[in-house]
Amino acid sequence: MKNLCIVIAATLFMISCDDDLVPIDDVNWYDKPPTIEGWVDLYDQFGRDININDKVSVKIPDYSLTTNSNSSGYWKIQVLEFTGDPDIQITFTKSGYSSFQGDYFLERGFSEKIDSTIKLYQIPTDDINTFTVERFVKNSVPTDTVLITTTILPIINSEIARTFLLCIGNSSLVSYTQNITSSIYTSEIPTQLPADTLTAEEKIPFDYFTSTLGLTSGSIVYFKSYLVSPLYNKSGYTDSTTDAVLGKSIGNNSVVGMYVIP
Repeated sequence: MKNLCIVIAATLFMISCDDDLVPIDDVNWYDKPPTIEGWVDLYDQFGRDININDKVSVKIPDYSLTTNSNSSGYWKIQVLEFTGDPDIQITFTKSGYSSFQGDYFLERGFSEKIDSTIKLYQIPTDDINTFTVERFVKNSVPTDTVLITTTILPIINSEIARTFLLCIGNSSLVSYTQNITSSIYTSEIPTQLPADTLTAEEKIPFDYFTSTLGLTSGSIVYFKSYLVSPLYNKSGYTDSTTDAVLGKSIGNNSVVGMYVIP
């Protein structure tokens, strides 16, 4: 009887020791809510990397979860009410910047780290002052070229060239989402500072409209320009359900110009 009591006591002691050696979190690791973390990086409207990357809103819409990045751009979200569906979407937004949305993967008990830094680009704030579309004249002789001239009155950093998105369409409703084609062009680098205006010119031959775009002589072509980030092509994201490109760094637009192709 005495030996039996000793065996039972020893067994209880061993169980007690095992409980102390194995943390309860390790025993139930699979039940732990998953977390996801990453970094964001901000760029100003002139394409320069910003040192302070805070206040970017990071959201998981399906779980109504939101957090903000800190000054280093770091953020982290724990999904406490995880349903087990591994596929989630996360949106990244900040007022005055391009936005981003990505598809990611979660698994119960694990911490997911997004490998690539999410980059958001500031939306330019200057207004387009003038926008003209006319026949290019050289040495008083009309050429077979359309000249597009765009000017802005720079608010700040007048020494930095600006970038524009030119949209060409066959309707007066031409825009960055509704056009035949679009292209990037830039203003000149000013020779005298401070610059009162910045001017950008784009020349397009007549045969581009007929040979490349397939328009006929007599067609009315419409034009509109937008002030955009110099990193415009890197901004935004593709919506996985519609394939539409959203969240681009697009600023103020010009009036609509038009020209009748001879």
